[in-house]
Amino acid sequence: MWPNKPSKWTLVPPNRWTVVPSCAEHAAQVGHRRLPPAGKFDFERTLLDLIGGRRFRFGEVGIDGLYGPTETVVIADENVSENHAATAVESLESCGYRILLHVVAEGESSKNLDTVRQLYDHLLAARIERRSPVISVAGGVIGDTVGFAAATFLRGVPLVLCPTTLLAMVDASVGGKVGVNLPQGKNLVGAFYQPTLVVADINTLFTLTQRDLRCGLAECVKHGMVRDPGLFDWLECHLESVLARDSQTLTELVHRNVQIK
Repeated sequence: MWPNKPSKWTLVPPNRWTVVPSCAEHAAQVGHRRLPPAGKFDFERTLLDLIGGRRFRFGEVGIDGLYGPTETVVIADENVSENHAATAVESLESCGYRILLHVVAEGESSKNLDTVRQLYDHLLAARIERRSPVISVAGGVIGDTVGFAAATFLRGVPLVLCPTTLLAMVDASVGGKVGVNLPQGKNLVGAFYQPTLVVADINTLFTLTQRDLRCGLAECVKHGMVRDPGLFDWLECHLESVLARDSQTLTELVHRNVQIK
């Protein structure tokens, strides 16, 4: 556990976690830095709709000067490139960001140095500079790979993670572990590299298969068994709501598990 980890999620400063469903009314509160407790939001719009907007714009979330409308690479896995990634790209482009979208095949077969080399080529083609954010809109496997590329390109460029699976939200996007596999084994090349921002849009969970949702739920059960018996009991009481993808229940689920992680 981090000794100074905040008990509530904020959009800023860097290296904090954002766990919010989307609502224009609550987006307007970002300037106050402190968001309401999880589970108190409406779902009028997705957070990825707002990522380029005035309140969520990288230059306006408490890290002014680090970003501004600039060259940006959005890297997505093939499962979300036409929906969630396209939404994020449209929002960013509407606010002046110059976007290069790169789609990577989903799965462990892409978590290797060959994919990292391809990402380097795309970052160079986009003329990425040290202040330019690299944005991953994907599950945990691609997020790990993109994170390693961001950690090593130009000795480190800002990383923004937009996890699109429950497992990525409660595990892979937390803690700064990035890396890839070698033929000899998993995660043999990597680093600890904290993302500048994690945007966990709960609405992306509505497009998961039931199998993928249950994979993430298994990680949540493990957190409850290892660290928080109260979470385990809560999961037993709210299992049907989780599987039915009730928005408020999913928000609380992610919130509680990120706190534990």
